[in-house]
Amino acid sequence: MFRWYQGSLSTTVSRTILRATARVLVVIAVTCLTCASARAQSGPAVPDETIDGARRAAIIDSLSASLNKFYVFPDKAKNMESALRKKFKSGGYDSVTSARQFGEMLTKDLREICHDRHLSVRFFPEDQMVIDTMTDQQRQEMLADMRRRNLAS
Repeated sequence: MFRWYQGSLSTTVSRTILRATARVLVVIAVTCLTCASARAQSGPAVPDETIDGARRAAIIDSLSASLNKFYVFPDKAKNMESALRKKFKSGGYDSVTSARQFGEMLTKDLREICHDRHLSVRFFPEDQMVIDTMTDQQRQEMLADMRRRNLAS
């Protein structure tokens, strides 16, 4: 009787170890597939572009107009615009010549003002730009829905 119990305990322990090992292997396999999928979706690296003062000014103008037109909280959009323009006028962006770095810098500056981690500025070459096809009515409905679900803070 003792041997039978010992054998059952041994079998139970073995099954538990096998199940735990199988779970670990499944987690590792899913992680590997997720990483491979993420790499495949990211595609080739986007080439950077050199920008000058005039291009930086145009980007800030365009970004400010977009923020004022589309950002969920108009008062925060105005605060972001004035902070960007103030930094631009004081020469805070003069040393940046990389479009990618400028986007990262603008993202950092905007997030410091509005604390919105969903907001970012990224560089895409013109041939990879996405055209906004939403009507003003559709945009207003989407923003109202986001406010209602508390996604636009």
